[in-house]
Amino acid sequence: MSSSTHKADCLTKQEKRKAQEEALRGVLALSFASEENVLRLPLAQIVDSCTIGEISPSTVRDVFLRQALKAHAATNCIAEFLPNNSATPREKDTRPFLGVPISIKDTCNYEGTDSTLGYSCNVNKPASSHSVIAQMLLDAGATLHVKTTVPTGLLALETDSDLYGYCTNPYNPGFTSGASTGGGAALLAYGGSKIEIGTDFGGSVRMPAHFNGLYSIKASHGRFPETGMVSFCPGLQGIPLVTSPMAQNLDDLIEFCRRFVDLKPWTQCHTCVPVPWRPVEFGASANRKLRFGVVWSDGITTPTPACRRALQLVVDALKDQGHYVVDYDPPSLLHGTSLALQIAFCAGSPTLRPLRKGESINEATVKGNFLQNLPNFVRRGMAWMLRNYSSPAGRNDDWATLLEGFGMCASIDEERALFAKKDIYLAEWNKSLNENNLDFILALPFPTPAIPKNSTEKATFMSAAGCFIYNFLDYSAGCMPVTFVDKDIDSLPTDFKFSKEYDHMNDITRALHELYDADAMNGLPVGVQVIGRRLEEEKVLAGMKVIKEALFASGTVFTPKEF
Repeated sequence: MSSSTHKADCLTKQEKRKAQEEALRGVLALSFASEENVLRLPLAQIVDSCTIGEISPSTVRDVFLRQALKAHAATNCIAEFLPNNSATPREKDTRPFLGVPISIKDTCNYEGTDSTLGYSCNVNKPASSHSVIAQMLLDAGATLHVKTTVPTGLLALETDSDLYGYCTNPYNPGFTSGASTGGGAALLAYGGSKIEIGTDFGGSVRMPAHFNGLYSIKASHGRFPETGMVSFCPGLQGIPLVTSPMAQNLDDLIEFCRRFVDLKPWTQCHTCVPVPWRPVEFGASANRKLRFGVVWSDGITTPTPACRRALQLVVDALKDQGHYVVDYDPPSLLHGTSLALQIAFCAGSPTLRPLRKGESINEATVKGNFLQNLPNFVRRGMAWMLRNYSSPAGRNDDWATLLEGFGMCASIDEERALFAKKDIYLAEWNKSLNENNLDFILALPFPTPAIPKNSTEKATFMSAAGCFIYNFLDYSAGCMPVTFVDKDIDSLPTDFKFSKEYDHMNDITRALHELYDADAMNGLPVGVQVIGRRLEEEKVLAGMKVIKEALFASGTVFTPKEF
């Protein structure tokens, strides 16, 4: 019964989406000469043009819906097309998002539509009201035109589900768009939206930004409204799922964040802190050089050549501009990741409870769920085997440490002890940043560029530690594109698997390097993370601007592919 119901609900959802798509293609068949110009308009200019009547919000919606249809045909990125909600211009209209087309992740409640999280059991269970952020955007004149696809249960590296199918990378359909905001990332990269409202628990807006050549900011908890944003694990406060935006270019991302915070979201949502927008300028007028600490490894894996080159390009460009850039050795990333895993995946934590019989999930989630639900003594035994039977000795010690802690916490007392350890760890980070007098941390979002389609059997959730740690710290963390994979300079040596470096890699890192193929990945985007302290979104965005300008001055310009 459950299996047949699952199939029926998937078919219902897919047929509804197909009918919406066909209806829109008929209505939107005609285009006009200046359509490409509308797609290229910055966010601020869309608002200005709609305000003075140069163009109407409904026309902007039609233009972006046409592009969204193209994006969906190419990548399978849309979960649902939303009813026409484009604003009607008013006399002396001052709404800050008038006419701006904004897509929302399929975790963002929109009245009358499902927020499925990729589960078939959530089909035909429409939200009774808008999420706070959706309502605020509509009130501010924005057009919410589509909901974007997510993987089943969110916790994944690829956006795939029985409900919606697989979302591919716009730059190369043989590779993933990332997860869990993979549908939104593919849509943005294709130019089918100006802003995507996503969520981030362990890299869910940063990893897709890295894979698709986009800009994103993982906000700290409380900066953007979370009421009405559906979580994979409601009530998990130790590492909250935070609402976070993405954009195709940095100016639009900054403009969105500023305009939205100026709406004073804390007056509309109890989850928001009353922190107004605080402009930060680091240009020549500021007359101050910045201090960057570079973290080359996430404490578990080592980066592949293309990703390391991207980070080196940023380092060299900043140094050329006179900024202070040093290698940074933070408090143990392995210890922090282990604590984070224990808090997030306590034994029995219901991360995949809504699964129906016959409902498939990606291999990374299968493995994580399997490890989480193993008896503690079995997990300890597996860790002991990794420590004592890996050759050379010590090769898998880091992996064993993570495995020992995965899902260990099983009681209230143990959970409280973990939070006490977390508090000590946060204090260590604060002290370290103060002692090193750092403005920013530079790191990689992921050790590889976009991974091949259906490859999470090798690239497990543990590969995302370089993002996950900053969710645990609740730091503001941006992601920005730097360059593209170049097969001529980013290839691994032909004898790499016989090298001492490979010999000493743990199993997690080996699996990632086995997926890495510079020839196949040629032309895929590669990005970096820019990290500040908690609630420093303005500062991080300003730091990203400094980096972009430094890269431009050095001759490194990221030009996204046009579709």
